[in-house]
Amino acid sequence: MEKNMERELTITKTITFSHVRGTITARAFRLDEGAVILVTGGTRTHVGAFSRAVPGQETMTIQFPGHRDGVISGHWAEEISRLLKEPVTVECGIHFDDLSGDEIQMILGLCGEMLESLCRCWNP
Repeated sequence: MEKNMERELTITKTITFSHVRGTITARAFRLDEGAVILVTGGTRTHVGAFSRAVPGQETMTIQFPGHRDGVISGHWAEEISRLLKEPVTVECGIHFDDLSGDEIQMILGLCGEMLESLCRCWNP
């Protein structure tokens, strides 16, 4: 690992809809080998899914019933593992009530921006 690479990072973004406002936070921990990331937010934080990506292997995602957080955890795990060339685990739980399709896309876009920020910080 690069000596100047941050071992722990927190990235927080606020999102506002017509009926609710919330934050999404990514807490990222760089280990001696690999990384662990927790992405939570909205009106009720939880773990809805987790994913593990290892270079050269198929990504494993476990998504709990009634949740869709695996879309984010799987994408983040794959992208960060590809960047670091090491194993990465991502847990994700973001909850907002009564979102439209456009609002869900806004959350996915915001999470994409957060992932880009993290990758810039950890780009070896």
